[in-house]
Amino acid sequence: MRATAAWAIVMILCSLPCLAQERLVSQPAGDFGPMPEPLTHVPVQVLESYDEFWHFDQVDRPPLLMVGRLAVSEGDYRRYLISDPHILFEPYPTRSDPRGPVIKAFLHGDLKPRQPRADGPTLVFLRGPQLDRGQDWGPEWITVQGRIVTIAVSAWLDDRPRHKNIPFTRNFVLTLGRLKAGDYELRLVSRAMMERDGTTGYKLERIGNASTRFAVEAAEAPVRWDAPPSIAVIAESDLAPSQVSDADATRLWERPRFAYRGWWLTSALDWTPPGVECGGIDLAEWLKSDLYGAKIPAVSPPEAGKPVFARLVGSLLYGGEWAELRDVTWAGADATIHVDVWCSQSADRGNGIHRPILVVPLERAAAGSRVRVEWNVFNAMPGAGYVDVQLAGEPSARSNEFMQDLRGHSDAVIAPPNSK
Repeated sequence: MRATAAWAIVMILCSLPCLAQERLVSQPAGDFGPMPEPLTHVPVQVLESYDEFWHFDQVDRPPLLMVGRLAVSEGDYRRYLISDPHILFEPYPTRSDPRGPVIKAFLHGDLKPRQPRADGPTLVFLRGPQLDRGQDWGPEWITVQGRIVTIAVSAWLDDRPRHKNIPFTRNFVLTLGRLKAGDYELRLVSRAMMERDGTTGYKLERIGNASTRFAVEAAEAPVRWDAPPSIAVIAESDLAPSQVSDADATRLWERPRFAYRGWWLTSALDWTPPGVECGGIDLAEWLKSDLYGAKIPAVSPPEAGKPVFARLVGSLLYGGEWAELRDVTWAGADATIHVDVWCSQSADRGNGIHRPILVVPLERAAAGSRVRVEWNVFNAMPGAGYVDVQLAGEPSARSNEFMQDLRGHSDAVIAPPNSK
């Protein structure tokens, strides 16, 4: 009897380490096998985009998504490096490459992407649905977990009446950078946001999911002149409906538009406390300043009939680090602003020291509205994207350093408007 009880205890103790294998953060292989691959985030990089206006022709169109390769220039195509900093950033970056445009030829069938290779960037070609003027569509975020790549896209639709409307589609070429040779699965999450009956704020009405598989050839594999086109495609008809969660069904979204500046630390006296403040801002004047080196804009009390903005001032960032708006959601009269902060343990601390300043329009703002900012800190992993520190549950000195001055300073209440 004692031997049986002792053996049972041994079996329980031996099973305990297996529970730790469910964590997202990978660790070296041990007595119980390798850990799961970490879920990493990849910044959206728009190699090229193109708005194609339709005139009700019957030209055949490419699929919703395609994975492949073309002879394109490699580089850094993040939002701040390809966008005009003197206007409000729209949800999806716009970029054209006059030296080597590929997207028009792809849309018309004159360029056929082939299977990706490890010695060049893997490209994702996105062709959006037909839109009316004032609507929008584009890529939201990209994650990678092991050999699974997930891309989310959103359509921002409405039922407003239109006159002399010209339908169009939004099209993008994204770069995933150089992937290691091997087999991959790409999953697409398609969200339909709808604004009905002239209300301000979008509801998440539909979610569709689909997937395709692709292979990345080894860098040393021979390049075939007659290689066939890539067959890694997803059509709109492939999207399978998915359930919208109860929490998302009760929220309202606004299109994530914002302005950004990096504020150089030129003097110990130039210190505005990090956090959020809401009110009126002379946005047009502030956008005339340079992307880096701008002053922190003053916030005035709200005025009736004028836009209300949230001014976000972050903690210290270093060379190669940045912050950008993910989304703005509303629960009743209260807003939550999600900001993604892309950090690195090996950031260049001797260069580019600045504080991120974001100005975000609050379309549903009213007196008494509470505004909360959630800073989502991503930590760079060498050669593997960025890990969401909050979800991974791993200690991060860089994350703690950034959040130290923001704790307790990421909430605000919108004051009543001035009567003047």
